[in-house]
Amino acid sequence: MLAPSMPAAAIRGLRPAGVGIGAGVLGAGVVGGIGGRIAMRVLFRPIRTPSLAHGLLYGALLLVLFGGGAIGADNIDFRLFGPPALGIILFGVLPFVFGVVLADLVDRWDPYVPALFQRHWVTLGGYVILIGLGVLGVIRFSSTVTELVA
Repeated sequence: MLAPSMPAAAIRGLRPAGVGIGAGVLGAGVVGGIGGRIAMRVLFRPIRTPSLAHGLLYGALLLVLFGGGAIGADNIDFRLFGPPALGIILFGVLPFVFGVVLADLVDRWDPYVPALFQRHWVTLGGYVILIGLGVLGVIRFSSTVTELVA
């Protein structure tokens, strides 16, 4: 068998570099573009803005309700890839970012909410359900974090 020609070997050697550059450009576009816009949006709004405060509160609620599922003690990835505390922090930030983005969208769409959802008994029922889920979420999340850190 003949040795590959020099141009063919050079082309094969450039392929991983091309893939890496392409992935880097796409990743930078997504993270820098979308993430940068979100960061600017958060920085543009002062902390006393009600929608930002509501978004952060909603993010905390999401973390408590669903954090135990996203950050599972039985998830082997947290033990294989890096320290578990770093994984908890990184995945723990996501609900807060989502809450801030969602609060901004809610402020924009609020005038279009149907009248049925503005009634007090519907709001009260929603709060009762959220409080119940919150209690269960706090129990699950605290036990999961305790297992991962221990």
